[in-house]
Amino acid sequence: MKNVKSISLSALLLFGAGTSFVGCSDKTEEKLVEEVKTTQSEEVKQQGSKNNVEPKKVTTYVKKTGEDETKEQKDIILEQLDWYIDEQEYEKVVSVLRSYDSVPQYLFQWLKQRSIEGHVMLQFEYAKNLVAIDQLETAKWFSIGYIGAKIDSNLCASKDAHTAYQTMKKGIFKYAAPILEQHPEYTTIATDYAIKWHEEHFDRPNPEWICLRAVKHFTNDLIVYKEDHWPAVHKMVLDQMRNVNKSQKEKMAKQK
Repeated sequence: MKNVKSISLSALLLFGAGTSFVGCSDKTEEKLVEEVKTTQSEEVKQQGSKNNVEPKKVTTYVKKTGEDETKEQKDIILEQLDWYIDEQEYEKVVSVLRSYDSVPQYLFQWLKQRSIEGHVMLQFEYAKNLVAIDQLETAKWFSIGYIGAKIDSNLCASKDAHTAYQTMKKGIFKYAAPILEQHPEYTTIATDYAIKWHEEHFDRPNPEWICLRAVKHFTNDLIVYKEDHWPAVHKMVLDQMRNVNKSQKEKMAKQK
């Protein structure tokens, strides 16, 4: 059972948005924060009071960038995001990040650090936020997230969950696809980088997050393989990726 944590009214106001799997819906992603302001001149007010005329409403769109957040508000957001991480509520983390038109710098740095710690869904989200900054880095972090999702999927005790990483790839690949089409050489460069990255970052968060999203019922209450089985799975996936990347390099060489 998940822990229950009381949240201040400010936090509830900040985190009231709904969530969805693998980065939220297109509506959330493409949102504009709509603020309806009522503008009334003294003349309209007087007329409205006499004739019961509804005041004129003007719809405006205000970008959410976090620039107007106070230190207290930022602390509340970071505290809540950290709690979501502890509970592996990654969809809620992504929902908060995508509620901004552009992720504030303090959240971008937080996202980077959490990606380095091995949280797969946040590695994908970090890659998405790098698109406009560095396309090769985008490809690298997409590959890191992809391999991480494949490792986590294969650590699930139920084989029915072993293909869960493919669903995640479909959800985020649309951001990396245009880059890889324009720079096909990034595919093998990024994969080499990601393989090395995972060799150097063996420790990882518990993979239950992806197992429970892929399969609802597990036999013998075993959701994830015991940790003494993890090194073998880790090596198996990286070996598979090396072979795939080798074949891709050979194919690209023949096309030159």
